[in-house]
Amino acid sequence: MNFSIDNVCAVVVTYFPDSGLPERLKKISEQANKVILVDNSETEGAHSTIHTALRGKTNTELIKNNENLGVAGALNQGVKKALEYGFLWTQGFHPCVR
Repeated sequence: MNFSIDNVCAVVVTYFPDSGLPERLKKISEQANKVILVDNSETEGAHSTIHTALRGKTNTELIKNNENLGVAGALNQGVKKALEYGFLWTQGFHPCVR
C-alpha cells in the first residue's frame, strides 16, 4: 500500500472557528490530497473566517451544516464523502487542534 499524500484525505470539523483556522487549514492542506471541512456552526457568524480559510485552496471542500451535529456526526459526514471520492486513508481533526 502506497502511503503518499495522493492517498490521504483530511476531514476537519469546525464550530464557530477562531481566526487561526486559515493557518491551521493551510498546514493541513499541505499534508493531504483533499481536505473536507465540515462546519457545524448554526449561524452565519462563522462564515467570514471559513471563507478566508478556503480562499485559494483548490483541494478543500466545504460541507455546511445548519445545525450542530456534534464532532462524531460531522466526522462521519466527512469520512463518507472521502470514501465516495475513493480515498482509503482519512485523518480527522478536532476543531481545537492547532
